[in-house]
Amino acid sequence: GGGLWHSSESHPAGSRVIHLSLLGGHRKARFVLRASDDWNMFTFGIQERLQIGSIQKIETLAGESIVSVEDLVNDDALLIYSDEKPRPRPSRPRGDRFNPRDGRASPWEKLSSRVRPSPPPPPS
Repeated sequence: GGGLWHSSESHPAGSRVIHLSLLGGHRKARFVLRASDDWNMFTFGIQERLQIGSIQKIETLAGESIVSVEDLVNDDALLIYSDEKPRPRPSRPRGDRFNPRDGRASPWEKLSSRVRPSPPPPPS
């Protein structure tokens, strides 16, 4: 007996495993929806998992609209529509963005050159 798929052991009762795919992207994630989760928790979880800022709509692979957690069944595969492009990984800027191009010192540099740090207090 291969007892690998006892869902009651691996997930809390009443929870559903939802498979998420971002439309047009290569991002996929699995989301465990607990019985206590509401729609806001679900959409927040999707945004966190797929790293998107907004969701336009959610559909099953068959094109059925999902508008509440009651629409979801265990092992559902969903397509997430987002108007945001996937965020690129942050790259290191070439050159120093903080230096003004005209070469003049910023007000902060002028300030810091005027104000001398006070010496540390003598050891007691």
